[in-house]
Amino acid sequence: MSLNIERIKQQVKRGIAIKPTHIKLIRKEKISNGMRGGKEKPVDVAELDVFIDDSKHSLSGNLKESGKINRIRSLTMLAVAEGFEIKEGDYFIANEIKYRVTYPGMLVEGVYNSDLEVVK
Repeated sequence: MSLNIERIKQQVKRGIAIKPTHIKLIRKEKISNGMRGGKEKPVDVAELDVFIDDSKHSLSGNLKESGKINRIRSLTMLAVAEGFEIKEGDYFIANEIKYRVTYPGMLVEGVYNSDLEVVK
């Protein structure tokens, strides 16, 4: 039994369409100056609709300090990438918040469930 990747992509796209967030994915690429050096320059990777899921929460306790419990939000982004890859370190701004991809998490070719972090 083989996976029908196109069917999976269409199902994910329908899911994203329920609550989409339109983003411009940006990647820092090293631009060489021709002499072993260079600088990083932001490059637009793609514009796409994604689903950002922040519904998962976990609690983290600190046993050394009594009564201190941190709530950690687990952020993930569901996306269909056609013609490009989502890589670790890619970032975007949505609702005036900057997010960075910490783990790309490819489910099947072109479908990503990426872990995100909020960059201050």
